Amino acid sequence: MGVIGAAIRKTRRLRRRYAVTITMRTFLENRQFDTTSNSSKSLPHHPMRGITPDLGDETREDDMYLFDTPPQQPPTLDPDHEFMKIKDPITTFVLKQFLEFRIASDSKKGGRSWSKMRRWSDDKVEDEEMVVNAETPIPIQRHYACPFYIYNPEKHLTCLTRVNLVEIKDIKQHLWNAHRLLPYCPTCGETFTTTGNSDIHIRRRSCSPRGIPRPEGISLQQMQQLARRAEAWMSEDLQWLSIWEIVFPGAELPDFTHPSRTVESIVCQFQDYWSSHGEKVISDFLEEKGFAAYKLPDEEQNLVALRSIILDQVIDRLVESFEHDNDSTISTKTEKVLASL
Repeated sequence: MGVIGAAIRKTRRLRRRYAVTITMRTFLENRQFDTTSNSSKSLPHHPMRGITPDLGDETREDDMYLFDTPPQQPPTLDPDHEFMKIKDPITTFVLKQFLEFRIASDSKKGGRSWSKMRRWSDDKVEDEEMVVNAETPIPIQRHYACPFYIYNPEKHLTCLTRVNLVEIKDIKQHLWNAHRLLPYCPTCGETFTTTGNSDIHIRRRSCSPRGIPRPEGISLQQMQQLARRAEAWMSEDLQWLSIWEIVFPGAELPDFTHPSRTVESIVCQFQDYWSSHGEKVISDFLEEKGFAAYKLPDEEQNLVALRSIILDQVIDRLVESFEHDNDSTISTKTEKVLASL
């Protein structure tokens, strides 16, 4: 019965996936047809059109406004600034504080807990109680994975370590900022920073075919599809799947829309810990070491730059420590990493 039961469950799972695939593709085909057939609702060929900034999200017809704002780059520290001399000790301090906080949270919860992984089905997301080498000592937000990271985690690791995707709009904005398809030559595949440069190259007809696939990235047509608002009946997880279908049309739907591996869980937990504790932890360290000048108004930009550096360095340390250890729980690994510091 065990083998038969497993076969039945697998069959049901495949049927659900097939149903979701058909539903999503039919939805996207209808939406694409509506885009091309209704000129009053179609988007201009250039996606960076202006939107009145004081309009609420609910009054907009689409999400094109997300692509009008370039990503904000954090300020940089001067190489000779005194913060540069202590960034590594601060990184270790923050890492220890986080790991100790996590262990203390585990103790308050009575030890082992279960992690809920979110798996999609045809009409809802199922919360399956299952051990995934992770406990959840810190209440975390719903984090979404970048579709490119799901498709190729090794190539797109920064989509885990350098962004924090907690809403559907975050995913769309990230895709535009990080995965936009650069102008390229369809013959040789060379990419260019501007359309003008690519047009000049193409008109010269001086290159030879290289037999390489189209460069990876989101085209303007795909961004126009992504800009369309989802139907009211669609859950956020189905919206994520619709994004996947636009980004990778025809590709098999993934099982999970959320980060689920041990290393992904610990990174997401730290991002939430950092949002609520980061500034205080940095301030505590600077005060303990006698850096009173950090409170001066002219040091604010340098302090912001320091926080950005520490955030990246701690996440990189966590990935290095947890990436290749999926055989133990996060709590067990946390204790090992803490003991090594």
